[in-house]
Amino acid sequence: MKEPTAEEVRGWREQSVGQYFEEMLKQKMEDLKDGWANGGYTGENAEMTIQLNSEAIGKVQQIADILIDLEEMSTDERTTESTEY
Repeated sequence: MKEPTAEEVRGWREQSVGQYFEEMLKQKMEDLKDGWANGGYTGENAEMTIQLNSEAIGKVQQIADILIDLEEMSTDERTTESTEY
């Protein structure tokens, strides 16, 4: 698959679908953080709590990575680390 140019990514991010997608990701990240702050990742025991917290942290990091990738892609600053999947 051909990687989009920085200009194409910027164009997509300026369109309503791109803007909605980015805002949706940011909201999901905030919801995860709020859930953590409200004790939503507390399990029946310490091991389960650790697992739930680790899962939530992983989700937040994945969303953050996607947002960083979008920013880098729109400025031609994409690193090799963010292109490895």
